[in-house]
Amino acid sequence: MEVLGYDPYISVEAAWNLSRNIRHITNVDDIYKECDYITIHVPLLDSTKGMISKDSIAMMKDGVVLLNFSRDLLVDETALVEALEAGKVKKYVTFASPDFQERIDKIKSPILLVVDEAHNFGARSYAKHLDDRFAYRLALSATLERHRDDEGTALLYSFFGKKCIEYPLERAIDEDKLTPYKYYPILVYLSELELESYEQLSYEMSKCMIKDKHGKYKLSKRGEILALKRSRVVAGAMQKLEALKREITPYKDDNNILVYCGATRVIDDSDTSSDDENDIRQIEAVTKILGNELNMSVARFTSEENMEERALIKEHFQDGGKLQAIVAIKCLDEGVNIPSIRTAFILASTTNPKEYIQRRGRVLRKADNKPFAEIYDFVTLPRPLDSVSGLTIEQANRDKTLVKNELARIKEFGRLALNSMLANNLIWDIQEAYHLNETDLEKEGEDFE
Repeated sequence: MEVLGYDPYISVEAAWNLSRNIRHITNVDDIYKECDYITIHVPLLDSTKGMISKDSIAMMKDGVVLLNFSRDLLVDETALVEALEAGKVKKYVTFASPDFQERIDKIKSPILLVVDEAHNFGARSYAKHLDDRFAYRLALSATLERHRDDEGTALLYSFFGKKCIEYPLERAIDEDKLTPYKYYPILVYLSELELESYEQLSYEMSKCMIKDKHGKYKLSKRGEILALKRSRVVAGAMQKLEALKREITPYKDDNNILVYCGATRVIDDSDTSSDDENDIRQIEAVTKILGNELNMSVARFTSEENMEERALIKEHFQDGGKLQAIVAIKCLDEGVNIPSIRTAFILASTTNPKEYIQRRGRVLRKADNKPFAEIYDFVTLPRPLDSVSGLTIEQANRDKTLVKNELARIKEFGRLALNSMLANNLIWDIQEAYHLNETDLEKEGEDFE
């Protein structure tokens, strides 16, 4: 049997460790054209969603067997159904597929189930297959807890049991597996127009609360849509652009810089039009600042670039000569390794621990000439702290959801930073302004991404 492998992000060290029985492929099209069985083991990102498309299936051999051990959305369902009906694809196998489950049923010996990125298995489509057939179970995850999904999290802990091995971030840094880092939280505030939009959406969300089957309140479907709109107001705060230019200017002659944008638009207060098309995408505004105004060599790393283009961007970035900075959206969250990143500017706001832990992890990978990393985190508050004392109790309470969400991230990033007092001082200032104590901070707010 001949085994072909494709990974556009594989490091030189990892490539050397590959078995000599595996032929390393540098163009994914060759996998499609040459293989009788194709297995998929990639994260679900904007850049990989629908990667098994009508065009990629057309390149495959007749009667190919697809085995997807990652996420369903990697495959274009319509194209797959057509290919199955035409016989182009002989069989499509996933963990949840009847064929795969039937094969598990036929195994008489004790089964060991090993699941990477195990938090994904709390989803109903996977969770219903986690049962007593698996005598031995091992879950691997940086964050097993599912964000805003207590039921899915409880199911995972019930099935896999207690933690048997834990390797915390502080130990990885102490044992020189990850690089130390400095953390700089940069305060920005919503503009008058942004704050008005934020408060209006918050008010509309308050009317969209329903009870779940356990009697707990949650947002209705409409409420979730409004929450997403509100999160984009925060992620696209106009002040972030001015603050980014100020903070990144001292680095304009440096290399190995990552700017992490939100998938959002920036509201222009000077434009009275209500048409979203008049708002510029944040990534376009950031690229203009770096490339046009600061004369930096910069490239985007988004879902619009194909795998080969992203591999080339990564190569030029790591060389340090042709490319100073990468401007990215989302697709660096999971499964992409660029250890040469030394300085990160994070504009995208998130309260999901899985996401911000992954984003920090991208920056802390070990690399030559990298004694420490730097993270600039653009923290968005509704208004300047010195104006909070003039708010009514109702106004302050409306602010607190966003404030508590931002505080949680500052605490997590700041606790292990070489310059942790910088974050601690900001935390104390925010808590004092809003009269928040530790008990208040334990109560979760809403999601902001």
